[in-house]
Formats: sequence, C-alpha cells, structure tokens
Amino acid sequence: MIHLRKQRATSLVAVLSLATALIGTSKVVANDNIECEGTIGAVDTGSVIVPDGEICTLDGTDVQGDVTVESGATLISDGASVENNIQGESAYKVILKPGTVVQGNVQLQKGLDGGEIIIDQADIGGGLQLQDNLSSVSVSDSDIGGDMQVKNNDGGTEIVSNTIGNNLQCQDNDPAPTGGGNTADQKQGQCENL
Repeated sequence: MIHLRKQRATSLVAVLSLATALIGTSKVVANDNIECEGTIGAVDTGSVIVPDGEICTLDGTDVQGDVTVESGATLISDGASVENNIQGESAYKVILKPGTVVQGNVQLQKGLDGGEIIIDQADIGGGLQLQDNLSSVSVSDSDIGGDMQVKNNDGGTEIVSNTIGNNLQCQDNDPAPTGGGNTADQKQGQCENL
C-alpha cells in the first residue's frame, strides 16, 4: 500500500513537471478574433479588437492579423508584433512602445481631444497615416517602410529622428509639426525642413 502511494505521488510529480515545462516553453495559440480588455501577454493570437472605451495592452503579443482600436479606446503595444495593420478611428490613446513591429500599415484618424498618439522606436513595414487627430502626436526614432502622411492634425505634432522609406508628407496641421533629424526620399509641405 505504501509502495503504491509512493508510485502515484512520483507519477503525479512527473506529470506536473512535464506540464510546467510545456507551458514554460510553448506559446498559447488562438486563431479567432478577440476583444481585448486588459492585458494580453506573450501569446499568438488572431486579430485583436479594442472595444469602445476599453484599455488594451499587448505585452510581447504576436498578433497574426489586424489590430482595430475603436472609439474612445486605448491601445498600448509593448514589444508586440502585428502581422497586418493597426487601425484606429476616434481612439483616445495609441502608444507603440520600443520594439513594436507592424508588418503592414498604421492608420490613426480622428484621435480624441486630450488623448495622445505616441510611436517610439517602432518598426512599421508599410505606411504611417495620421489624419484629423485632435490628440497630440509624437513619432520618434522609428522606421517606416512606406510613406508617412501627417494631415489636418490639431493637437500638436512632433516628428523626430525617423527613417522613412518613401515620402514624409505634411499638410494642413495646426500648429505645424515640429522636430527634425528625419530621413526620407522626399520631405514635403510643412515637413520640408524636418
């Protein structure tokens, strides 16, 4: 009887050790679209939607699709990788921290007054479009593979030390964007000297 209990205990320890090892080295995979309200860690997931008014943090997350930020919502990306695009309309805050990689485009429009858009040391494979935002906008030390278009923003825009694969185009921003140290094929409009 004692030998049987010891054998069961040993088997249970072996199973728990194996489970711990698998969880520690594997990523959780979820292919469905998910709504994010809180934090998603270092897992693989399908497309992510940040619902109206919610706050979502992607902490090392591998998004195998798009990220959509709805009205009044906040997205914080801390080293996340997004296979497709990030799109936001009337978002409160969008913060792409260092190490964030977006293989497609980032399009942020109509950001809310009092909010902010911060893109710092991010790698965007496609283009970056910032348009009709009342929120403050800051883009620094980032690599943008396509065009960067900054149009009709009214919350103040700072563009500093970015590498842009195509053109940096700025128009109808009030106040005009500030910054400098950017490289692009062509700098046009209000960003001609940035």
